[in-house]
Amino acid sequence: MLERLERCIGRRGDLAVLVGSVTPVVRPLVSVPAGAARMPLGRFVLFTLVGSAIWAFALVGVGWGMGAGYRPFHTGFDLANAAVVGVVLVGVIAVALRARRRRPVDA
Repeated sequence: MLERLERCIGRRGDLAVLVGSVTPVVRPLVSVPAGAARMPLGRFVLFTLVGSAIWAFALVGVGWGMGAGYRPFHTGFDLANAAVVGVVLVGVIAVALRARRRRPVDA
């Protein structure tokens, strides 16, 4: 996925960072290929700020639109949050154990 993002940033630069900042799964990854493509920091910060603002205002709009209906939705989401945290923790532990096994033992 990072290679695909790097190619996209190489071709479309600013637009790729802006769209990546609005896209939930891509958002935490967009900075790595932008850095690898040597995107100027000022432009990266500007487009990340604009993309993040769009995302934040969209979420605020959804919350405002839901009004009092937000509480049941949020309560129902607790189980999903716990599942995501569990999957991430298992993934981190698996990667750490695999990296530890691959490390050569010093004699």
